Amino acid sequence: MNLRQIEVMRAFMLTGTVSGAAELLHISQPGVSKALKHIEDQLAVRLFRRVKGRLLPTAEAEQLFTTISEAWLQIERVGNLARNLGSSVPAILRVGTTPSLGASLIPSIVSVLMKRRKELRLSVELSAPNVLIESLFTRNIDVAVTLFPVAHPGLLVEKVTDSPLVCIMPKNHALARRTAVSLADMQPFPFVSFAPNTPEGRQIGDLFARAGFERNVAIEVRSSASACWFVKAGAGVAIVDFFAVFKEAFPGVVARPLRPSISFEMNICTHALAPTSDAMVAFANETRRQCQLAQKG
Repeated sequence: MNLRQIEVMRAFMLTGTVSGAAELLHISQPGVSKALKHIEDQLAVRLFRRVKGRLLPTAEAEQLFTTISEAWLQIERVGNLARNLGSSVPAILRVGTTPSLGASLIPSIVSVLMKRRKELRLSVELSAPNVLIESLFTRNIDVAVTLFPVAHPGLLVEKVTDSPLVCIMPKNHALARRTAVSLADMQPFPFVSFAPNTPEGRQIGDLFARAGFERNVAIEVRSSASACWFVKAGAGVAIVDFFAVFKEAFPGVVARPLRPSISFEMNICTHALAPTSDAMVAFANETRRQCQLAQKG
């Protein structure tokens, strides 16, 4: 498929009709129909069903559209970069991080940087650690802040700090009266747990298994931020990393140290062969500074 065919296919899938695609692209309806027919013939795959005069996408078309949507983001990035080359528009610092850090620590860092550097522009991607690593290699992001150990010869990895796990609960919960919470203390209460196939789920599951305790799992989530929202709503208690509730990111939710103590490792990761910008250095410095302040507090 060439770029024009991708554009036509995307327009049709977005609008759902030939007329809508034609209007979006400012071309004739016969032109859209001809292009879609050519795509089908070229791929030798049935992409559309004709029902009462309308084209309806098949499962194969939906699958193709998913990949086209991903590719289109990169095409738009190329266009944006081309327009900004040689202009006074500053480059965008592209940051990737996990959802828990994206709800607490990273906004705090970005806020400080924006006040110091009025010209700075940022893009923030929230993804799982493995997706962030892939994004570094595809150059979709410039820097990643993760909560788990990273070892790859193509990356520069700096450990910033350890983020201890804490037990969180609503502020009026019975466990909120304790200065620290053990695994046994949590057993009587519904537990908001990470899915077993997540990095957090594996580590927390191992922690309970070693201690010989069963969890009363009521809800499974895939991010610390989701766990915090369920706890805030009174659905149970949870174990998350300290930075998930950094600076009272979820009012009404309180955290208590977990016993036994266990931590996640926070790292700043960059591509080993990518150039380092002033904005990347400033971001890394502010990340270190805020982590140091958090440890003191």
